[in-house]
Formats: sequence, structure tokens, C-alpha cells
Amino acid sequence: MPDKLRVRPGDLLVSWSATLGVFEWEGPDDALLNQHIFRVIPNDLRVDERFLRHGLELAILDMQQHLHGATMQHVNRGEFLATRLFLPSLPEQRRIAELLDRAEALRARRRAALATLDTLAQSIFLDMFGDPAGNPKAWRKLPFADLLTSIDSGWSPPCLDRPVTVNEWGVLKLGAVTWCEYNPAENKALPAGVAPDPDSEVKAGDVLFTRKCLRAGRCVRDC
Repeated sequence: MPDKLRVRPGDLLVSWSATLGVFEWEGPDDALLNQHIFRVIPNDLRVDERFLRHGLELAILDMQQHLHGATMQHVNRGEFLATRLFLPSLPEQRRIAELLDRAEALRARRRAALATLDTLAQSIFLDMFGDPAGNPKAWRKLPFADLLTSIDSGWSPPCLDRPVTVNEWGVLKLGAVTWCEYNPAENKALPAGVAPDPDSEVKAGDVLFTRKCLRAGRCVRDC
């Protein structure tokens, strides 16, 4: 087996097709490299591996806005290698990576706590209403169409490659709701000559969800 196809524990991997993501192979055994995955070997003289991983995770979110392919979407090798990364000194990279590792650990604990709460909520729901699959209490079932006033699709006009500033309109990116937590900073500003769509404005209390991995969004204004 060629050594370049061998994946060892600790190797940094990037899935560049279908589902984009950055991973670290945890083993415990070696594995073979899939054709839709890059193995990323950092230049230790220029970039810290942990810092690179965090930088790639952020870059992946932006790459999702520029995917190729109608069925299996992907990022090509040239675009991946051309991705720019802010690069401070190595000691500063390590310091930043340590802080981001701590933040990631806190998010992981928060997700675990939320998962526990979800399990509790499901248990309470089942105790009150029974299993929806069996519907032991014979509750009446209605389709969403009978329960919703409207369900509106997003808007995908040409945008500037930066987020909005004060008194500007922008379109939310996929990252605004990717982590099941609304992040209005994940947006792109509308050009000066493009008028916002008032019917697509996100307002307090709106429920948002993503339905596919394509550019989509709704208007948001930063005042």
C-alpha cells in the first residue's frame, strides 16, 4: 500500500465532496485514504497543526457558499490550496489554538447538556402524550400545512464578500443556523444597487431552518 494513502492516528483530514468537514483521525488503527478526502500535512515551520485545523473549519463554512456540482457538490483542489489563512507568529498561533480548543470543549459540554435536556423533554412528552408512532391516546393528527400561516423560502442575490456594517442590509449564510443556534454575524452585505426584499426580512421570533446545502438566506438588517 502506498504510504501516501495511509491515514494514521492524529492525521488531519478534510472531506471536500458531498459533506464538507475537517476531522482528525482518532484510530486506533491506520486506515486508507478515501478519494473524496484530503489528508492535510502542515508545514511545521510555518503553521501550528491545531491552529490550521481551526482555520480550516472556518474556511469550510465559506467554501459551502461556492460549491461545484449539481448532485455531489464539492470544492476543487485548486480552490482549496488557494484558500488564504491569517497567519500570526507560531507562538501566537499556539496561544490562539489553545483558546479555541478550550472554547470547543465548552461547546461540546454545552451540546452534551442540551442533549440531556432533549432526552428529558422527550421523556416528558411521551409521558404526557404517548408515543406519536402508536398514538395510544388517539390524538387528532394534522399536516403542517394546516398549522402554518406561511413558510417562506430564502433569497440568494449577488452579495459582497463581507458581512454587513451599520445601516446595511445583508443575506444570511448557511452558517447563521448551522449549529442550531442563530448567529446573525454569518451574513453577506447586499451591494448598494440591490434593494432588499421586505418579505424576506428576519424578525424576532421567526423560526429558521436549512433544507439543503446551497446558498440561501433571508434579509437581515444591522442597525
